[in-house]
Amino acid sequence: MPTTGNGLQQLGSKMRELGLQLSAWHRTEFNKQQTEMKVIQEKLRDLMRQPHSVRAYEEQKLLHVQYSQLLSSQEKYWKQRSRALWLKEGDRNTAYFHRKASNRRSRDMIRGLLDENDVWQVEPQEIKRLLSSYCQGIFSADQVNVESLETVVAAVPRKVTDEMNHALLASYTNEEIKKAIFQMHPSKSPGPDEDECVRYRLILDTYEQASGQQVNFRKSSVVFSNNVQEARQHHLATILGVNCVKEHDKYLGLPIRVGRSKTDIFAYIKERLTKKLVNWKAKILSSAGKEILIKAVAQTMPLYAMNCYLLPKTLCDDIHQLCASFFWGDTDDKKKIHRRSWEKLCLTKLEGGMGFKNIFAYNLAMLGKQGWRILSNPQSLIARLYKAKYFPTCSFWEAEVGESPSFSWRSILSARPLLKAGVQWCIGDETQVSIWNDRWVPECPQYLIQKPQDCVFELVTSDLIDENARQWIP
Repeated sequence: MPTTGNGLQQLGSKMRELGLQLSAWHRTEFNKQQTEMKVIQEKLRDLMRQPHSVRAYEEQKLLHVQYSQLLSSQEKYWKQRSRALWLKEGDRNTAYFHRKASNRRSRDMIRGLLDENDVWQVEPQEIKRLLSSYCQGIFSADQVNVESLETVVAAVPRKVTDEMNHALLASYTNEEIKKAIFQMHPSKSPGPDEDECVRYRLILDTYEQASGQQVNFRKSSVVFSNNVQEARQHHLATILGVNCVKEHDKYLGLPIRVGRSKTDIFAYIKERLTKKLVNWKAKILSSAGKEILIKAVAQTMPLYAMNCYLLPKTLCDDIHQLCASFFWGDTDDKKKIHRRSWEKLCLTKLEGGMGFKNIFAYNLAMLGKQGWRILSNPQSLIARLYKAKYFPTCSFWEAEVGESPSFSWRSILSARPLLKAGVQWCIGDETQVSIWNDRWVPECPQYLIQKPQDCVFELVTSDLIDENARQWIP
């Protein structure tokens, strides 16, 4: 074991060596258990074929006990690997845990990244280099004026005293280590700890004093894992001075988490629109005034959410109904006659409508714009993220929904047919455009060439061009 270097370097080397030894031990012991289970199964099958006897019965009973112990060990192992903490006692979910662990590993694995030359790299060392290079690029500056930096640092008031610095640099005591270890779940990383919450609160207080910017704790909240006891959650939230909630509601006006009930998640849009329409005095507004309010206010309220998520069709219909009721002057006491359907009012004025937006169609158009940004700006961070996660080996057009996709990715894919119907290829290097499957010929219906039934060749446009003469082959 290493004895040179500082304490952290020695600890890191020892942890790596321990990991290697534990991996070797695991392979040996785990394979041994698999072998023992197969041997016991063979013995049980042989005993079942023999005539009944007291000795055979006792031996079967002993083998069943041994097999049950091995199954229990396997179950505990795969439960830890799967990190499914809802299991209590009495189940034999080894196969389920095995699949869950495999799925989690497959979902979390980075299979490859695009390098600077748009080449898909799958080698671990190359992936490591790309990640390191990217982080160094975003967290480093091209030019640093040392003198200016020293001036800025000298102007910042000193907040960490020598006594505080001494306490921060002090070695961990046995009591602190024991306290941290015993707060851990047997199969998880260290959980929230009271000292850590106190430190966070001190950091926030220090930031307020240094910058003059105050944190609004009334609008702040904290979410804990279900594994943290409720009494402890409230105690830690009290230390931080914030509310304890089951999940965060919205961030920057958008829901952080979109669950199964999309209608409930986006119900706030309908509530806000209803309050707006109720406050407007429809009786004292002309038709032109109502038109302006609907176009400029009512139909623009959901645009921010529509730019990222596909709103439920029922919610869009409810918004249409609210706008139509306001336009025709409906009240709680009396419903007016709607002389034209909302679909006709959404037509342009040249077509006999009022030019109102069809919210669902507009939602699809905005999501199609997000898909177009992925296509037209593939080097953007969000485009690279989507490609690495959902379509690393194909293009955006062939991408599938994938395993456990985000709702934003599902929303973008829902608008892909609309985007595909409105785009066509502009011939460039001729190596990516399929003759039969891509839209590239303006004179043909839907810009597609009809593929002959007896044709078995898959061609690209470069196969139709003479590279030397740079002309189409007759």
